[in-house]
Amino acid sequence: MLTTLATYSAPTCLARSEVSDRKRRELPFSDSIRQPPSSRQRKVRSAKMHKAQSALP
Repeated sequence: MLTTLATYSAPTCLARSEVSDRKRRELPFSDSIRQPPSSRQRKVRSAKMHKAQSALP
């Protein structure tokens, strides 16, 4: 059985407009973009995670 494009229901125009507005916004300042954690921060986070998981029953 073949389906046609006529059976496809497109999203509403409102949703499409909201996405377009979001994509057209200016990018934030570089200071407001989160930087990835440093290797030291990753090591501390990993140690805490392993400690917490090993304490589980």
